[in-house]
Amino acid sequence: MKPNKGRKMRLIFMVIALAVINGISYNIYGAYQYNKIPVGGRAAALGGNILSIYDDYSVYENPAQLVYSSSDYVSFGYNSLLEDMTASSFLFHKNMKRFNISGGVSNFTINDIPLYPDYPTEDPIGHFDTHHITAIVGAGFRVSKDKTLGISARYLLQKLYETHSQAVSFDIGFTYEIPLITGLKFAAAVNHLGLSKKIDNNELKLPMSYGYGLSYQIPILQEHSILFGYNNKIIS
Repeated sequence: MKPNKGRKMRLIFMVIALAVINGISYNIYGAYQYNKIPVGGRAAALGGNILSIYDDYSVYENPAQLVYSSSDYVSFGYNSLLEDMTASSFLFHKNMKRFNISGGVSNFTINDIPLYPDYPTEDPIGHFDTHHITAIVGAGFRVSKDKTLGISARYLLQKLYETHSQAVSFDIGFTYEIPLITGLKFAAAVNHLGLSKKIDNNELKLPMSYGYGLSYQIPILQEHSILFGYNNKIIS
C-alpha cells in the first residue's frame, strides 16, 4: 500500500510542477496571430489553456472535451481586448444520447485602421476594419469508460481592406482519464488538419498545430474543486 501511495504523490507533484512550467512554455500559433485570441470568457481568463480541461468553448481547442458537459446551453461572449480591438462569439451546445455536439461563430475585429495613400503624408485618406470570422461545429463521444474522442470542422474567413481569404479545416481531439489517480486526465489534439487557404486565387498551405496536456482536479467541500492544468501546443 505504501509504495502505491508514494507513486500517487509523485504524480500529483508532477502535475503541479507542469502547471507552473506551463506559464513559460505556452507559445503557439506562429504566423496567424488572431488565433491567439481565446474564444470565451473562461478561456480568456486562463490564457487559452483549455486543451486538457473542459470549457464551454472546448470545441475550438479539443472537441473530445464536449463529453464532459452535463447540460444544454447557449453562450454569448464579448471581449474588449485593446483600443479598437474586440472579440465576440456565439455558441450552442446539445447533449445527445450517444454524443454531444457544439457549434458557433466567433469574430475578432480591429476597427478604424488608418488608410494611407501610396505617397508620403501624415494624414490618412480614410479608415477600414479587419475581420477574422470562424464558424465551427463539432462532436464528442466516449469510446470507452475512460477515453473520449472528438472531431470538429471550421470555416475561416479573413478580410483585410480589399483582400480576403477563406479556409476549411478539421480538428481531432482525445482524452484519457488515468485510472491510477481520480481526477487526473491526459488530453491531446490536432488542429487545422489539412488546412488549405485561398488568397487572391493563390493556394497557400498553412501549418497545422498539435498539442497535449494534463489536468488534475481536486474536489474540495461539496460542489467546488481546485483545477491544475498543463498544456503545450506546437505549430508543425
